[in-house]
Amino acid sequence: MQEKTTLLATTAADTGLNINRKKTELMKINTTAQAPITLDGEPIKEVESFTYLGSVVDQQGGTDEDIKSRIGKVRTAFIMLKTSGPQRKSVPPPKYGYSTPMSSPCYCMAQRPGE
Repeated sequence: MQEKTTLLATTAADTGLNINRKKTELMKINTTAQAPITLDGEPIKEVESFTYLGSVVDQQGGTDEDIKSRIGKVRTAFIMLKTSGPQRKSVPPPKYGYSTPMSSPCYCMAQRPGE
């Protein structure tokens, strides 16, 4: 694994790219190797789980944490929607005269003169 990491860093440097050591994490799966993997002489931080494209990946391959994470995100989104309430549009006042809001429809009848 160390050889592949070194090759990746070398190839990236040759193309003008740098690997950010502070943002780089390592998760070992199905290995007995205990030696730390280094990048430019500094060990890479080892983690037991991380989030990749919105999904939680862990060493056991289970989905419990992923499901909990997604439920939490949905719960937060619904709370934000609930607290913002319905958005009402304000109606501008009429140019002339007065406007009185009515709670029920109003029907008017008129009769033409001579009918």
